Amino acid sequence: MACSNCAVGRYQLTFGGDGDCSQCTLGSIAYTPSSPTCLTCPAGQWHDSSSADKKCVFCEPNTFNENGEGDTCNLCEANSYSNAVASSCYSCLPGQRYESTSADDNKCVPCETNTYNENGEGETCTLCPSNSYSNPSSSSCYTCAPGDVYNDALIASQFGGKKCEPCPVATYSPTGNTCLPCVASNGYVNDITRAAICNYCGPGRRADVTTNTCQLCLVNEYSVGCSDTCSDCASGHSDPGSSSCINGPGEHSEEDASFCEKCPQYELHNKETDECECQDTFTRVEGVCTCTAGLTLPARPV
Repeated sequence: MACSNCAVGRYQLTFGGDGDCSQCTLGSIAYTPSSPTCLTCPAGQWHDSSSADKKCVFCEPNTFNENGEGDTCNLCEANSYSNAVASSCYSCLPGQRYESTSADDNKCVPCETNTYNENGEGETCTLCPSNSYSNPSSSSCYTCAPGDVYNDALIASQFGGKKCEPCPVATYSPTGNTCLPCVASNGYVNDITRAAICNYCGPGRRADVTTNTCQLCLVNEYSVGCSDTCSDCASGHSDPGSSSCINGPGEHSEEDASFCEKCPQYELHNKETDECECQDTFTRVEGVCTCTAGLTLPARPV
C-alpha cells in the first residue's frame, strides 16, 4: 500500500501514520502537501480557509490582525487607522489629521498654519477663530496679548512659540489683533512700544506728536484737553498747565468761554459770581449802568 501526501490545509504529525490527515485548526495552515505541522499566518494577515490553496491574505488598510490567527482582520476603532498588512492600528497625534489618500505609509499629516486639531481625530483640521492664530502641527490656537500684533513672517521659535510682535510707538492694540494709531489731535499719545492703550492728555496739556508725550501748556496758554495744541489767552492770563484763562481787572468770562471779556463801561467783575456788575453809585437801567438818581457824571474836559 503506497503512502500519499496530505492535502494543503491538512497535516500528519507522525511517520507511518494510518488514516486520514488532520485538518489544520482555524487560523493555521499547512502550506505544502505532506506538511507535518500547521503554521499560523504572519501578523497582519489572515487565513482564507475557503480558497483552494488555503492561503494567507493581507489585511486591508484600516484593519489589523495582531498575530495572524483567525480567518478575519479586525476593523480599527474610531479615529484610529492602519496601513495594509498591519498588526495594529495607530492614532494621529494632536496637531495632525488623517489623510486616506496620502501616498506615505504614515497617513497622519500636520495641520497647516492657523488651523488645529486638538486630539488628532478625523480627516480635517479646524480653522482658528477670528483674531487667533496657530503654527503648523498645532493642537490649539493662541491670541496675541494686548499691545502685540500677529506677524506671520516671524519665526515662532524666536518668540516663545508665538508669532506676536510689539506694536510700535504712537500706536496701541487693545485686543492683540491690530495696531491702531494714537490720535494726537484728539489728545492721545503713546511713547512706548507694546501699549494696550494710549495716554490721554487732559485739561492744561496738549498731545505732542514729536515726543509722543503730554506737554503742559505754557504761561498765557490754556487747553481744555482733547487736543494737540494749546490756545493763547485772548485777554487775561494763565499759569502753566491751565485749562482756562484768569480774568484780569475789569474782565469776565462767559460760560464755556475760552477767553476773557472786558466788562462794559462803569462795570466791574465780581469774582464770586463771575459777572460784570455796576460800579458803586451806578444803577442798571434797561441793561446799562447809569448814575444813581441824584448823581451825575462829571463833565468831560473840553
